[in-house]
Amino acid sequence: MALFGTKPTITLGSKFKNICFIGLNRVEFMPDKTEDAIFGDTWQDVTDEQTRKKLCLAFFAPRELDGEPVNPFAFLAGEEADDEDAGAMMRQAVEHMPLLDLCRMAPATVNTVNILVVADVIYHWDVNDNYVQPTTQYSWGRDIKQILKAYARNIDVNIYTNWPTDQMAEVPKGTMHPVRSLPLDPEVWINMPTFQEQWGTHVLVASLLLACGVYGVLYLQQQKIDKISEQIRIVQQQIPRESRFASMAQAINEQEKHMHPRALFPYIVKDMGHAIHGAQMKIENLEVKNPRPQDPPENLLVTIEAEKDAYQGWLEEEPVAKALLLNSATLKAIRKPPGNTFKLEGLIDLSNTLRTFQEVIAQQKRDAQSDTPTRNVLPEQPEGDAS
Repeated sequence: MALFGTKPTITLGSKFKNICFIGLNRVEFMPDKTEDAIFGDTWQDVTDEQTRKKLCLAFFAPRELDGEPVNPFAFLAGEEADDEDAGAMMRQAVEHMPLLDLCRMAPATVNTVNILVVADVIYHWDVNDNYVQPTTQYSWGRDIKQILKAYARNIDVNIYTNWPTDQMAEVPKGTMHPVRSLPLDPEVWINMPTFQEQWGTHVLVASLLLACGVYGVLYLQQQKIDKISEQIRIVQQQIPRESRFASMAQAINEQEKHMHPRALFPYIVKDMGHAIHGAQMKIENLEVKNPRPQDPPENLLVTIEAEKDAYQGWLEEEPVAKALLLNSATLKAIRKPPGNTFKLEGLIDLSNTLRTFQEVIAQQKRDAQSDTPTRNVLPEQPEGDAS
């Protein structure tokens, strides 16, 4: 609560543009940016729809016998104060206007009396209480002098009025102030809007703008996401389908199956060379092939053709065949196909040979790490059938 005698922070003129003081039987209307006031019988007579949009009603509502302030809307209704409908209509008419009940003014500071002269009243308040008495534009000077007789001579007097003093025989003692410089006591404003009422619209507008901004950001992000999704979709369309992957993988597996035994060819040829040398066989031709070229090889067929007329009859050919089988580490079986020439066909089991070859390679790696030499031969094959 602001007390008089201290530096005011808010005044009537700084807060309200149009001010109308309602006296006992007369009103004084002070329009915005106008020095001359307008007097009338009621506030409706001196205002219009345009000025009422920014109008402040200031009045002096007397208190009840128990000291409590009267209903301001009933007071403004005047003679129809007992009529509930009249009070309700008055409340509806002035509910959007700032209402100042000056009789709720806080006490003045010590050794100070403040006087407000407007409409047809002199309103003054000191450290104890506030008072209202009627006056006129011709007698208000004498009335103030009569009021000040009740106070000490050294008391500070502040007089707030826009009434002229040039035609007065004697100006009242005190400091003269314009009405608009009257400090605004928060307790006087009986329908002061709450923060929500005063700034609710601004908060709503700010919230809507913030929501629009967030929506805009989300919209831009969604556009970027849609663009990336479209790029991903295009890339997915360019990638081969799963069925193509399956056929490609199957083809690669088939090629791997065909290519895998090729690592054994040098070893098989070398092994056959050792076997031929051990059997001391005179050969014309040596061939190692896949008996079913269209399929991955499971077995290899070795064909060894002897020199023409090098061997005569079964008795010379049979020991050579057995020697080949015994000296080879890869041949599983050997036979002599029908014919007039000495030709032998040997069968090599690739699965067994590959397993044995991998064991030898692993052993060689272990020997290389331990610096222990190992013969580059496979374990001996069990003796097979010769025919």
